[in-house]
Amino acid sequence: MHPSSTSRRPWIVAAAFAAALATGSALAATTGLAAALGDQPPAATPAPNAPAGPPPPAHPCQTTGPAQRAAEAYLAGHPGFGPVTADGVQSVADCAAIRQLQDRFAVASPSGYADALTGRIVAQVQSAPTARCGAEREDSTVVCVDLTTQTMWATRGGRIVLGPTVVRTGGPGERTPAGRFVITTKKRHTRSSITGTPMEYWQHLRDGYGFHQAWKYLYDPSVPGSLGCVNMTPRDSRDLFALTDLGTQVRIIGHRPGT
Repeated sequence: MHPSSTSRRPWIVAAAFAAALATGSALAATTGLAAALGDQPPAATPAPNAPAGPPPPAHPCQTTGPAQRAAEAYLAGHPGFGPVTADGVQSVADCAAIRQLQDRFAVASPSGYADALTGRIVAQVQSAPTARCGAEREDSTVVCVDLTTQTMWATRGGRIVLGPTVVRTGGPGERTPAGRFVITTKKRHTRSSITGTPMEYWQHLRDGYGFHQAWKYLYDPSVPGSLGCVNMTPRDSRDLFALTDLGTQVRIIGHRPGT
């Protein structure tokens, strides 16, 4: 929500700004995913209001998690996280790479244990329909958001330079609009005039909708979604802010079920 926006329905003033992505039941209807996505502040400590969740095992680098094979398969194709052995069995090397993966996607207290959340994140980013945005035909920078899979990526000169990564968009009754937009305003620090909550790396698109860093943990399954903006992890919001200029194209495709 842009701090100067007055075009939204007045009843949202009473809504909590820190809405996180739904638990994934609606998303699963079309993508087979059940992710509730989100982020944490740039510091290594858990995000404010991050749910504790089940603790990792006492010896996570010695314990094979339920998403071990999925995490290994993803990491095998993304060697920047470190080497893995794709055998479905945890090892010290696997654990280190999985920890890096969890840190990349802003999982609170990354342990290297391949839990169910890690598996859902992997499935989420792998589902991004990068060919549907049409950005590969553009010479300039284009930012793509897919509402269906709750993913985002950016291309430059037809090559993906950021993502695919996870986002959260508008929840029930607060649908993020699909269409073609351009970035019209950029502010490193600002606040919502409706809720007073901070919006770091704000990039406005239209009618108070835009990109910004989420200020609450996006993997919290207890809240239904944003108020219509595209919420991002600290790292992704920072990197996208550095990548774009005023006038950068943004394409939002798909439809988030239930909105």
